[in-house]
Amino acid sequence: MMDLLEELQRAHPDVPACFISPDQWEIGRIQARQVLAHVPAGGRILYVSGTASTSSAKDRRAGLNEVISRAGDPLEVAAAVDGQWTASAAQRVIADALAGLAARQATIQAVVCQSDFMATGALEALREATAAGSAPFEAGVPVFGCDGLKSVGQRLVDAGQLAGTVIAPTTADRAVEVVAAWYQGKRKHLTPAVPPRILLPPRAYPEEAR
Repeated sequence: MMDLLEELQRAHPDVPACFISPDQWEIGRIQARQVLAHVPAGGRILYVSGTASTSSAKDRRAGLNEVISRAGDPLEVAAAVDGQWTASAAQRVIADALAGLAARQATIQAVVCQSDFMATGALEALREATAAGSAPFEAGVPVFGCDGLKSVGQRLVDAGQLAGTVIAPTTADRAVEVVAAWYQGKRKHLTPAVPPRILLPPRAYPEEAR
């Protein structure tokens, strides 16, 4: 991606070209710290990724793995499923994973989702497993989401349904700032530099203890 952008910048110096994204790797790191604050050392989690082939899903997982692997008694990923970024797909694959864990008499201490929408599917799958009497987890097992929209993730955290989420910053404002600065420089007969990549910092919700 970066090689292509740098090539594009060289080929078209009169066009501002830049990749702006939330820092997906840091999103995974933050989520790992949230989980470690709630799950006992050596605990087991069910991990729900977005579409596994996407770079955001890969980077969020890599950031999480980096942090939990450094813990004194690392968490174990008891099962990992692809929720395809939707509540309905996540609910379906989580239900199957929970049934498989119950059949093996394996328990989990948290469900960790790469998006808040998938976390809503997780909540429903957990309710179904509890009602069926086949829950491989204790009551009140924490569920974590990601993206942190006020109307979804933050609302569910405030309602006590999610243990935490990660607020991914929007990119439109920064993109407008980059383009505006580039055109202002051009009007002054300058050649403003545009970095090929800008990563925007995410933040935990609720805020991390300092």
